[in-house]
Amino acid sequence: RFNFSHLYTALARRPYMDFLGIEAPWSKYDPRPDPVQPDKLDRLREILKWLYGSQEEDALPVVRSQNPHIKHLGEVLLSNEGLAVLRASGSLSEAHASMQPAGRTFSEALVRARREIRKVSNNLRGFDGRNKALVDIAEDISETAQAIHERMRMKRKQLSSNVGGE
Repeated sequence: RFNFSHLYTALARRPYMDFLGIEAPWSKYDPRPDPVQPDKLDRLREILKWLYGSQEEDALPVVRSQNPHIKHLGEVLLSNEGLAVLRASGSLSEAHASMQPAGRTFSEALVRARREIRKVSNNLRGFDGRNKALVDIAEDISETAQAIHERMRMKRKQLSSNVGGE
């Protein structure tokens, strides 16, 4: 299925226009022929590949649905780091995540982890004791959680001593 509307929707957004060097009012009027300058054609090829994929490069599109992927790709286009990650990995979610502040990503992941661990705990009756691999996974989770907790406690302690010592 060819979603031409992806291109039309994307090109009406400022990040795409800036990335391609297209003048802002183009979408309100009949576009002039060849609105993308020759020095930006490689960027247009990239956007088309990310929107539709490329059989030649055996690449799947990174935009799966217009919302939120068109918006996320536009945000990535504005970030040197996000763009580098997208070009290297071919993953829009990875590129978009790379742009998020580490503190926000950390707190969101920690809250999600607690929710999932509680879900596991609430369904512990489903473990019959036979699968040693699951016990090993639980042990790894426990060790990882202890290491995270210890590092967080150390940072809190350092913060307390720095604040108290000033």
